[in-house]
Amino acid sequence: VFEWYIGTIDRSAAVESARVRLDYEDGDGRDTVTALFVTAGDTIAPLRITSDQVTTIRAVFVIPQRAQPTELRWRPGFGPGFKYIFE
Repeated sequence: VFEWYIGTIDRSAAVESARVRLDYEDGDGRDTVTALFVTAGDTIAPLRITSDQVTTIRAVFVIPQRAQPTELRWRPGFGPGFKYIFE
């Protein structure tokens, strides 16, 4: 489970499981998975965050037990989205 906060200023943001991806490495190489489900606040996606709203996003992934996350990406439907690289 990964959690982050988002605040929108003048646009709404799409929250959908298919827009949130996690890259990981394990003994078999690298792979990418889509979130099993995503929530914004207390609501399960799909939904839209309205402009001028701040909320908590939580994304749940299923990956192999010994896998190491390498990158988390979210494309909210405007701009390039964001990418978090794990070190």
